[in-house]
Amino acid sequence: MMRFAALLVLLLAATPAAAQDPLAAVAGEVRAGLEAHKTAFLADSLPAPELRSAVEWLEAQYARAGVPVRIDGKAEFDAYYMSMMFATVPDSQFVRMPENDGRGRTAFLAAWLAKMYPLSPLPFSREAWRAAGSGAGRERYRMFKELRERVTFEGMTVADLEALLGPPDRTVGGELAYRLGPGLGIMDLDELRFGVAGGKVTGHRIVTQRV
Repeated sequence: MMRFAALLVLLLAATPAAAQDPLAAVAGEVRAGLEAHKTAFLADSLPAPELRSAVEWLEAQYARAGVPVRIDGKAEFDAYYMSMMFATVPDSQFVRMPENDGRGRTAFLAAWLAKMYPLSPLPFSREAWRAAGSGAGRERYRMFKELRERVTFEGMTVADLEALLGPPDRTVGGELAYRLGPGLGIMDLDELRFGVAGGKVTGHRIVTQRV
């Protein structure tokens, strides 16, 4: 009976650790897929169908790893690609990585993304958005990812847009521009620009600028 109880304790202790590290079971397979998609990562840009295919594949790998993400554009694809590369290095390298805290590959991947490439959506608030305008972080970028899921900008009046986001940081060729913070490149800055005609928003885009 004591032997059975000890075995049960060991099994219960082992199960959560395995469940918390789904990436460990598929790391080799995911790594091989990353190598096969290296040309997409190395390309300066991709035609829309190729980018969509590469993004869908990489999002599927993150879902398998237990870290679901939504990838927006080539710059985010590159950041998520590199993060997964670091998380799937061979065991002999993984155990020596300074960021490895012993919790496994899935925890490493989530922590790496939060520290190096904060891309996940943040709840939007007018106060936080306006406070982040002069900051050096990516809070505005992340808040916009959350906001656009529930707000339709096209057709909105400029007055309503400014009531939501505040006055633009600048006007560029007739577009209203808001700073989003550092881009994913070392010397990049992201800016959210709204096209306007007849006092209404006609569309929006994120522009990455090299400084």
